[in-house]
Amino acid sequence: MLFPLFTSILDIHMKRSISREMLRVLKPDGVILRYDYHMNNSKNPDVTGVKKEKSVPPA
Repeated sequence: MLFPLFTSILDIHMKRSISREMLRVLKPDGVILRYDYHMNNSKNPDVTGVKKEKSVPPA
């Protein structure tokens, strides 16, 4: 289970690396449950919302 993680990582390469590692360690019958913000945080520029079309596919 991941709580707001990808909203705080701005580097797309790092997001992909984390996605790949999550899939690598996932058991064959495992599930990844991810919870992230869908809106930007206007008070913190280091937090960007993750939209469905911006979801990070493992590369």
